[in-house]
Amino acid sequence: MDYLFDTYYEVLCNKALRYAKDYVKAEDTVQDIFRNIWKKRGNLNMQISLKAYLSRCVTNRSLNHIRDNRKYMVELEETLVDNSCGVEEDTYYEETEKIIYKLINRLSPRCCQVFIMNRIEQMK
Repeated sequence: MDYLFDTYYEVLCNKALRYAKDYVKAEDTVQDIFRNIWKKRGNLNMQISLKAYLSRCVTNRSLNHIRDNRKYMVELEETLVDNSCGVEEDTYYEETEKIIYKLINRLSPRCCQVFIMNRIEQMK
């Protein structure tokens, strides 16, 4: 395993860097690949050269990270949009409520009582 790491680590990190645009993320990707190879070392059955296999692993893992990050960003963006709409709606509701209560208070005491009982308290 030391031979693999020493021989291919830098090359694979540079390839992952093309996708990740961040050297730390690229290193994490390559380290994950080596960790998985170590875990599956007894079950690996490669039909291609080791270099091609490792290169394909880096490409696939990097693309998976990009896909997962996009999904996360879309979900985050949707959450932020939903929350911002909620804030706008709450503000609009509060302002409308204030205007309604100001208008209700302009009514005579008896009309005010009837209006509140009928429209707000849902009484007949």
